[in-house]
Order: sequence, then structure tokens, then C-alpha cells
Amino acid sequence: MRQTLPESLILGPPKMPLLRAGVEDSATMEAASSAGADLIPLLDAAVFAAYRRQQELSWTEHQIEHIEQAVGSAGISLPPGPPPAMCFVDLEGYTRLTEERGDQEAVAVAARLQEIVQDSPRRNRGEAVKWAGDGVMFRFRDPAGAVRSALDIVRDVPAAGLPPAHIGVAAGPVIQQGGDFYGRTVNLASRISDHAEAGQVLVNEPVVATTSIADVRFDSIGAIRLAGVPRPVELFEASLADG
Repeated sequence: MRQTLPESLILGPPKMPLLRAGVEDSATMEAASSAGADLIPLLDAAVFAAYRRQQELSWTEHQIEHIEQAVGSAGISLPPGPPPAMCFVDLEGYTRLTEERGDQEAVAVAARLQEIVQDSPRRNRGEAVKWAGDGVMFRFRDPAGAVRSALDIVRDVPAAGLPPAHIGVAAGPVIQQGGDFYGRTVNLASRISDHAEAGQVLVNEPVVATTSIADVRFDSIGAIRLAGVPRPVELFEASLADG
């Protein structure tokens, strides 16, 4: 005769709690097998949904890239005024820290990073778009706010005892859809961040051309080949003029 187990026991961790409750090993295995069978359809649905969402994002990015190329080829100019800016913040050595200190320390660092980097963007008309364990993507209404926040962040992150940050900022047109941002400007900001060194803020030429901050200087580091970008991009290091 099949033994019926309390639902609370079946939903808990599969084996040890059941055994501690006095359930026989055979009944424990039967409960685990039954629960697994019930979960398989849900797991299949979740995997399929994640795949379809990733497929939609890939299609969206591909379509937007073609639209941007067509607009550029047609010579259509952007409206006057400073363009929006995308900013990618990443922590130096986060992967190594995770390997050396474990996942719990990595989670603690990520939580601390979120606390530190939210105030300055908010004051400079920026918003967090995506969070990853070791970084964040921001969208700013203008490049000046992005530069100001980036310099604040590279100063504040090490002062809080975290690994130093490296930041890339790119200004240009972006397309928003479904709470996310797409386009060449987004991709370029990410690649610039990858090239930046610890404690460094790198920006592209449109940021320099549309930003005037009395105590901030921009020094060219030359035309740099970035992964996934067809032509070299002139990059500038942003820093405080008296720094």
C-alpha cells in the first residue's frame, strides 16, 4: 500500500528532513521521484520561455542595428542638443574574488556595489537599466551627467573596500524597448568599459564634444580597436582637472 506523506515534507529538501521525520528510505525515494515528475513539465516550460525571450532580444538587436545603419546611410541627422549616454560600470577582479572567497562573498560585494552606485546617477539624471553581479548599466539623459557619475563611482567604490571599478561611457542614439536599451551606443559603451583599466573612466568622442565641465579634463588615448567594433574608435580618459 502506498504511503501518503504530508505536503510540507514533500516540498522541503528531498531526503534528510524526511528521514529525520521517521519516514522510511523507500518512501523518501518514492516521494522524490513523484515530485521530480511533477516538476519536469514546469522546468521544460521555463527553459523554453527563457530561450524564446533570448531569441526575441537577439532579433530586436539585429533589427535595430539595420535600422541604425539605414538611418546613417540616408544622412538623417539627430535632433539638436546633447544625445543620451550609456555607462557601463564593472568591478576589476570580480571573477577572481569569487573563486578565492566563494559565492557568499561575491553576493555581498554585489549588494554593496548596488548601495554605492545608486546615489550619484540619481542626482545626475541617470537610471540603472541592468544589474549584473559585478556591474551595472546606466542610461543618462546627457553625457555630462554620465561623466560626473562615473568619476564619483570610481572614487567611491574603492573607498568602500570594494575592488576598483572601470567604466565606459558612450554618447549617441539609443532605442528603448521593454524596459531595456539597444543600439550601437549601448554596445560601444560596453566595449569601452572592457578596455578601461582599474579606476579608469573612458569615453568616446561624442561625449567630449557635448560635455563641458569646468573641473573635468579629457585626454585622448588614441584610436583603439575594440572587440566587435569594425573601425578603431578614438577614446578619451576623463579625470578631474586637479587630480
